[in-house]
Amino acid sequence: MTKTCEQCGEEYKTRKNRSKYCSRECAGLAKKANRVTLTCQQCGEMFELAKSNAKARKYCSQACYTQAQLVPREELTCHTCGNIFVRRKGESKGYCSRKCWSARTGTGLRVIATCQECKKPFDVLNHKQRKHKYCSMACQAKANEKRHRECTCEVCGNGFNVHAFRKTARFCSQECSYIGRQGSGSPVWRGGSIGWYGTNWSTQRKKALERDHHQCQLCPSEKKTKSPLVHHLIALRLFKGDWKKANRLKNLITLCRSCHGKVESGSIIMKVG
Repeated sequence: MTKTCEQCGEEYKTRKNRSKYCSRECAGLAKKANRVTLTCQQCGEMFELAKSNAKARKYCSQACYTQAQLVPREELTCHTCGNIFVRRKGESKGYCSRKCWSARTGTGLRVIATCQECKKPFDVLNHKQRKHKYCSMACQAKANEKRHRECTCEVCGNGFNVHAFRKTARFCSQECSYIGRQGSGSPVWRGGSIGWYGTNWSTQRKKALERDHHQCQLCPSEKKTKSPLVHHLIALRLFKGDWKKANRLKNLITLCRSCHGKVESGSIIMKVG
């Protein structure tokens, strides 16, 4: 393929897609053009550097960097023991050693605490005193057993333990929960399905679909809803067999299967009237 050199502007042939220069001389000149001149913050001499590394470099050599790290230093007085020590500016918090820091702040020191289960004393780090309430895992296990209460499963009748903070515990396992929450055990149970909707249901259903143009009224779109469902705003079972009032058009609405499931489960609450 034929490319144009970014340095001299002449055309050249190459097999590499990433090639930018026709020769090593042009590549070297391009790299020199991208270099900047900086001043060393330690010795004050000028040195050249690539633009990409200009923000990170402050010194011209490793020797200047080492000398800059050695100075400046200052003498400080330890807040705990009163000894004088030398540190770089901005490095120390006022303590000559970790022991002095621990003694002043309390971190790293061990104190005597009392186990809340067996009432025996035990030593613990000072900064962990609030979290550690028991002397051993055995005492912690005994304390946790006292916080549990025994319940009876509504499905299989077996006893099981739950934490005291749980107000309701009906099932011992996921399998029993699945069985117990079916039918009348479901929190959204409303009496089951009604097989017969009245003699005029098919006629009223067609009228409701034609009125709503076969479109869901909660998520309307220009296209017709596939397999639309006609929903009773006031449940049919609340009319106690008076299907003529229940199947009036003002009590019917067209919904898609997704919205109908949300309405039946209570995720969407519809206003009546």
